[in-house]
Amino acid sequence: MRHEPAERFDAALLAALFVASRLFVDRVVGLHFDPSALSWCVQFVDPVLLRDDLLRSLWWLHAQPPLFNFFLGVGLKSFTDFGLGFGLVFRAASLALVLALHALLRRLGVRRGWALATSILFLASPALLYCECWLYYTLFEALLLVLACLGFSQLLERPTPGRFAVALLWPTLLCLLRSTFQPAWLVAIALLPMAASRELRGRGAAWAVLMAMLLMPVAWCAKNAEVFGFFGTSSWAGMHVMRVAGVDVTTDEKLALVREGVVSPLVLVRPFGELSEYPAEWTDLPARGHPAVDAKQKIFGMNNFNNAAYVAIARQLRRDSVVLAWHHPRALLSAWRHGWTLFFEPTENYPLFAAWKVPAMEAWRRIYDRFVLWTLPERLGRTSLLFLLAFFVALPACSIGAARRSLGGTARPSDATLLFAAANLLYVAVISNSADLGENQRFKFTVEPLLWAFLALWLQGLPMSGRGAAPDRGRTGAADHFDVDGGPDFC
Repeated sequence: MRHEPAERFDAALLAALFVASRLFVDRVVGLHFDPSALSWCVQFVDPVLLRDDLLRSLWWLHAQPPLFNFFLGVGLKSFTDFGLGFGLVFRAASLALVLALHALLRRLGVRRGWALATSILFLASPALLYCECWLYYTLFEALLLVLACLGFSQLLERPTPGRFAVALLWPTLLCLLRSTFQPAWLVAIALLPMAASRELRGRGAAWAVLMAMLLMPVAWCAKNAEVFGFFGTSSWAGMHVMRVAGVDVTTDEKLALVREGVVSPLVLVRPFGELSEYPAEWTDLPARGHPAVDAKQKIFGMNNFNNAAYVAIARQLRRDSVVLAWHHPRALLSAWRHGWTLFFEPTENYPLFAAWKVPAMEAWRRIYDRFVLWTLPERLGRTSLLFLLAFFVALPACSIGAARRSLGGTARPSDATLLFAAANLLYVAVISNSADLGENQRFKFTVEPLLWAFLALWLQGLPMSGRGAAPDRGRTGAADHFDVDGGPDFC
């Protein structure tokens, strides 16, 4: 990709708009970075342990992949003002996400004007504003996924082991950040460019890069297998799945299965219940020798969901959830339908953000949801018609067009990246909405930049967007490099 003056100007304009808007949001709107999740977020190790005993605490961590807790520990050791320090990091990550989205749009063949307008709409979205003010890993998920798509695109331009290493770095970090991304997914991500490039496939250095990148998440899984008896990046899968399989099964129906002996009494406890809610035989375990897994509460009095008892509890709940789904498939389908409905709501409908109650942000959210996201009123489900259009129309239309060109021998350089992005968007959406329920608005933010990208690419191909106009040979940037003057061939 050539770095043309126009591309640099657009990036500088986006950066200036970002800084100006964030100063306005901070000083006028009154939305500030909130580090309070350190005290209550169930995914975090006790902050005192992260600050004073980081490496040993991570060794005894089983509830989550280690990367974000490692980041928190480094920040707690480094920042005297946690709100300011973490806030600056999150603002920088948010700006990087906006710029990465713009770069991806251009690489996918979105024209300069469409790419700039789409990036500005995303920059101004309440979802991004809220996520960059929340001490949580959702913002970094979205950033790493966009960077993975960019890395894949750059690798296809020149498939060298060095670029392969950069391209695999972002998926590797995702594996170490969120349990949705497992080592098997990383292998699939790595094999795609190797299958497409004989040059890359035939170089031993590329295979060495793959092994090196796999080493980190596989080593984490192996540690969990050795210390806690399960091979995976997180022990919580069973509790997540129970939130789907058991939410619409009544207590009487669960009791009947317990009496039959086909499920354990654990199904009578809410998923992610506190230790005091479970039978003592599940929670009274020998001490492991470290408070990260031995303590029943964290320093602020919150339940410690990294207690060693949750390993066996989650394992049993995973088995029980299969039985519940078998006996009550309609309840499972109902939960899935509810999860997908939440997924297509605006991210800013996530209950935590609504609880912040910043009046000016609430006003902006209502305006943005109505006029940009085309959100239905609450009585009709608060679904965003724009995201429905992006997922069910733009995504398949763009993907089918790219697949047809590839099979027909007329593929554009951007088509492989487009299909790569589509596959990852579908992977996140299907896995997230199938295996958990209750936070689906947040799950969507991980792929929200990709939804915007497919929507922009599809819209610029419509007749009313000027698809039939004569190509502008004066344009510069990735769209020219990829020869997409006429827009995507799917209309």
